[in-house]
Amino acid sequence: MGQKNEVNSFEDRVTKDLTAEGTATADIAFSVKEKDKIYEKMKELIPVPVNETVCTQEPYEKDIWKIIIEGETITHSVSGAYCEPTPDALQLIELRNYVFSIVRSKAEFKELPQ
Repeated sequence: MGQKNEVNSFEDRVTKDLTAEGTATADIAFSVKEKDKIYEKMKELIPVPVNETVCTQEPYEKDIWKIIIEGETITHSVSGAYCEPTPDALQLIELRNYVFSIVRSKAEFKELPQ
């Protein structure tokens, strides 16, 4: 399974992993208001590292987040390989879904191929 979806708010670019094969990229910028809302959501959720569990599944998704706050880079990841996501993993998934709800509303994203 590909891991090619990317939201890069520093370069105002979104890359979509296509259903068939390959990727498509669009120039998508978040407004200051959208960035503020995303930042508030991040502070609310405060994602933390995911604990290991014994039950796994395939195929699965994996999210890797590199968040820069006040010049400090924080990296978080969550793997869909685990059958029962931990509460902290669910928080990171909620943040991902929130950001993508904003991305999906953008005309530039809607113009990307499936």
